[in-house]
Amino acid sequence: GVTSDKTSSSPTERCADTTYTNTYNFSGGSGVVLSDLVFTEQAELQQVYNGNLSVIFDSNDITGSVVVTNTTPGGTLELDFSGAGNDSMAGKTLTITYDLTATDNTQAACSSNTFYSWSSLNIGSSGSSCLGDGIIHETTEVNIGTPSMSVSVNGLGQIFHKCESKTITMTLTQTS
Repeated sequence: GVTSDKTSSSPTERCADTTYTNTYNFSGGSGVVLSDLVFTEQAELQQVYNGNLSVIFDSNDITGSVVVTNTTPGGTLELDFSGAGNDSMAGKTLTITYDLTATDNTQAACSSNTFYSWSSLNIGSSGSSCLGDGIIHETTEVNIGTPSMSVSVNGLGQIFHKCESKTITMTLTQTS
């Protein structure tokens, strides 16, 4: 069997990166082989892959062994593991981390959007009633929000005369 999870760094802002992490834990009796895997990120709402990728298999960085096919925006991010070796996945963990960027096409300026980000891992075999097609599907809710700030002004006190000058402190804080 396999347990899996997908998370994101959401909430993020338009034109900023959202980091996605997909984790797959294979049971000790798994018959899956690393080179049979194909991972697909759907990159919903015209998100763009910017080249930031990390693939960790059993505590080893195998990013360089994975063939990346990027058809974003509007398409998918696909990772082909056929060149990563014929290692058994039994008792192993695979973690795939990457950034996608929300663009002008993802949402309009000064607006927010909540959606589900879907990814799948084709394990190259099928058979169980829970995994009849051999594809593990994962999703996570993502919120792309509007940038926001707070402003505070200190040092004004009470103004006694219209020509009086005061030294003030204005603080701008990003709250998104």
